[in-house]
Amino acid sequence: MIDRELIEKAESGSVDAIISLGFAYYDREDGEENRGKSFELYTKALELDPDNARAINNLGNCYNNGVGVEENTERAMELYRKAAEMGYPNAQYNLADSLKKRHDPECLEWYQKAYENGDVDAPYDIANIYNEGAIVPQDYQKYIEYLIKADELGNDSATLDLACAYLQGDHVEADKKKGIDLMEKSANAGNKTAASNMSLAYRKGDGVEVNIEKSIEWAIKAAELGDDDRIFQYAVAYFNGEDPVTEDKAKAVEFFVLAANAGSSTAMENLGVCYNNGYGVALDKNKAIEWFEKAAKEGGSKKAMDNLEDLYPEVDASTSQTRYFELVKAVADDGYYEGMVRTHFCYRDGSGTEKDMEKAMQYLNEAVEGEYANACFLKGLYYYSGDAGLEKDRGKAVQLWEIAANKDHSRAAEYLGECYRDGDGVEVNVAKALEWFEKAKNLGNMKACVKLGLAYDKDGFAGTDYTKAVSYYREAYENGSEDGACCLACMYENGWGVEQNTQKAFELYKYAADHGSARGMAKTGMLLHDGDGTQKDVKLAIEYFEKAKAAGWANADDLLAFVYKKIDSPDVDPKKAFEFNLQRAGKGDVEAQYHVYEAYWNGVGVEEDHEKANRWLKNAADGGHTISQALMGFHEMIFGDASTAVQYWEKASAAGHLKAMSDLAEVYLDGADGVPMNKARAIELYKKAADEGFGEAQGALGVCYATGNGVPKNDYEAFRWFSLAAEQGEEFAQKNLAICYRNGDGTPVNKALAAQWFEKAAAQGNIQAKSCLADMYAEGEGIIANYNKAETLYNEVIANGESNYYEDAVFSLALMYATKTNNHYRAFPLWQQLASRGNSTAKYNLGLCYHNGWGTAKDDSQALYWWRQAAAEGHADAQSNARILEQEMQGGNNYNRGYQATQQSTPQKSGGCYVATAVYGSYDCPEVWTLRRYRDYTLAETWYGRAFIKLYYTVSPTLVKWFGHTSWFKRLWKGKLDRMVDRLQSSGVESTPYNDRQF
Repeated sequence: MIDRELIEKAESGSVDAIISLGFAYYDREDGEENRGKSFELYTKALELDPDNARAINNLGNCYNNGVGVEENTERAMELYRKAAEMGYPNAQYNLADSLKKRHDPECLEWYQKAYENGDVDAPYDIANIYNEGAIVPQDYQKYIEYLIKADELGNDSATLDLACAYLQGDHVEADKKKGIDLMEKSANAGNKTAASNMSLAYRKGDGVEVNIEKSIEWAIKAAELGDDDRIFQYAVAYFNGEDPVTEDKAKAVEFFVLAANAGSSTAMENLGVCYNNGYGVALDKNKAIEWFEKAAKEGGSKKAMDNLEDLYPEVDASTSQTRYFELVKAVADDGYYEGMVRTHFCYRDGSGTEKDMEKAMQYLNEAVEGEYANACFLKGLYYYSGDAGLEKDRGKAVQLWEIAANKDHSRAAEYLGECYRDGDGVEVNVAKALEWFEKAKNLGNMKACVKLGLAYDKDGFAGTDYTKAVSYYREAYENGSEDGACCLACMYENGWGVEQNTQKAFELYKYAADHGSARGMAKTGMLLHDGDGTQKDVKLAIEYFEKAKAAGWANADDLLAFVYKKIDSPDVDPKKAFEFNLQRAGKGDVEAQYHVYEAYWNGVGVEEDHEKANRWLKNAADGGHTISQALMGFHEMIFGDASTAVQYWEKASAAGHLKAMSDLAEVYLDGADGVPMNKARAIELYKKAADEGFGEAQGALGVCYATGNGVPKNDYEAFRWFSLAAEQGEEFAQKNLAICYRNGDGTPVNKALAAQWFEKAAAQGNIQAKSCLADMYAEGEGIIANYNKAETLYNEVIANGESNYYEDAVFSLALMYATKTNNHYRAFPLWQQLASRGNSTAKYNLGLCYHNGWGTAKDDSQALYWWRQAAAEGHADAQSNARILEQEMQGGNNYNRGYQATQQSTPQKSGGCYVATAVYGSYDCPEVWTLRRYRDYTLAETWYGRAFIKLYYTVSPTLVKWFGHTSWFKRLWKGKLDRMVDRLQSSGVESTPYNDRQF
């Protein structure tokens, strides 16, 4: 408001009042018309006083700045010079300033006069002229000299520069204390930069001791003066808990407010974030909107507008689009190009306003004219694809993208790289493609970095250079690119440009997967499934395959199909697997048909139904599925017709199924119902499978040569085939090879090698190998005697319960205790156990224990009892001992016969339940005891029952020999036997320990 009294004085003709009134209008910012009055008033003052230097100078200002008159710098200089020559200091300074702009050395003369007349800014300008060296040669001594003069006159900018000179030793000898004193002086004079520097000095201890409290005080003062840098830094430090302060989000908010009030749009953004999330303040969406709107309107903040786009619907969905449109349009109308781009989108899409492509393009074009990168990039996209009413023009797209890329728009640079790589809108230019990709990469675009890697990868457009490819992929990965991680993983997986390392490949694929890469998900699943580079985990692999499918990976269905076909895997959802396979089976997929058979047969994922299972298996076999043909052969052999079984096995063999060849050979070797013996064909099949490296066939062929079955007996050939099969891990071949070495069959006797091969077969669970190896450890045969190992192996054989080796193992262990370790207390219960099972030699030895008090109290009556038992079974020593003991007991003499335990044990054995033993893993277990009781006391009581037993013991050893060690054989029979055992036990057949009935 202009003072009324001044106006009255001016109207009364006072020249000073007229000039002052002119300055009052000149200094106003309420419109050009009012400012123009100053020119009229200065002109009027000169009419009243033509030599008034102040009026002349001020009129020069009007001409110099075009206030109230057309700008005329020449006329302004004339007026400045006239007033300057009259000694008016302001005019002298203005003339010097005008001359300086023209790089006229005369400016120094007038700055000097202005300084001599008390102008505080003139010496500072003189100092800068000597420092810059653009008008006169640089003279740092004079630079410092005039800075000192300006400082003495109170020029706070000069004080600041002088402080920096002393702190840094710049053209003067460094003096930290003097520098800090001058910096503080400038800051106290209101220089915001000096206040900011004081804050930094106390924070870092530069010229003063570190003092965070003082640093914060100066940061606050700098903010109050309009410099938000330091207080913003402290706000961030308090927010994140960074050195030199601890986390205090409330304090951070306080400092963000100070920085925002000082004009920091970033601080405004952060305040919006704090209120939106309740960081350091109570959560307040409206307050968040308020700060985001300030950041958008006062700084054109892209981040703020992004947040508002999300926040408006949260607060009021009904008005959100309108509010957003009004906000971005206001930002656009204030001249912010980002606001123009967003307003373009609103008009283009009819969001918050009526759809209007003409207005949309007006806003976009205005931003393009200002060469705003985002706008140029967007319009380039329109030209590239022919959208937004523009005709497709790849050349124009390239031109616009070049403008955007030159303004550091990374995606534009990336797209330019693609255009020059592919000749899209421009001619192919490898060098330019690489140049633009490189620029995009340097701007932080990791997609471009990956494309640079691809340029040098196998057959890349820039040539193959794995070292460069790896370098780019690694850079992309280290900057968070999941695509970079995938590509780098591939290099490690294949050993291209780096040493092959599947563990590193897995880590990289998993990083990519966990950051959203569908390819990374698929590859992570593959490696997990195979246990390649990581621990095998099929269940987790399936999770990654499912994620890959959800993320759009094209081959995810094939990967899932692969794992869902494994219906017996504990890691696969059986119901999902069944449903998947059933769907594919219905479309004629023979492998799926086979897996549907498995599901129905075993009740996995669906209710057990053997009838349906067999139909699906036959479909698969008849459709050419080799495994199904092999299995159909087995089914027909057991439940159907042997000749039909042979037909299926012949088909499977023709398709190269080695197990079918081996099984078919076994049928031909001895013949079967409806299948005549054909030893030549058997040997042919064995040899074909054996030559293909099938260990089971190699081992069987070895047996043929060892026994002269189908071929002339040849121990050397038997040894050769046993060796090949054993090297492949065939346990029976390993056991047979050990026997060859032990006995010298087809090779020189080598007890040490025999022990080694028995060890390998035993490690696979071969009971005979364990029994033989235990004997060798007990006797020190080919290896150092080791009774502990022998004991362990004997106990394993005993625990297995297989009837062929059980009693021998118990007997041998008892004998070792009695004769090797002299531990009759451990031998005694074993003799008891064997004696109760009918072993005559054990009865004899048990008699010796009672007679001599070995492992039990001496008791000749018990000794006589057991010797009589053994004698009745034909044991000669027992007969002799019994007679002598009877005589001694009658005559009262003390007879003590020496221990005559012997290994010539011929234990009486009854037929074992071969199939049941194979299924349950032991001859002595509750299920087999039940079945044995049923055999002895039910079936054996009738003629037809005895006929069945005879037939069973004719067929079952062969079945077990063929298939007893296979998991599918056990699965096939276990369900049937379980149901039978349940029925028998329910009807009263016991499951307690049982000794076979003797017939």
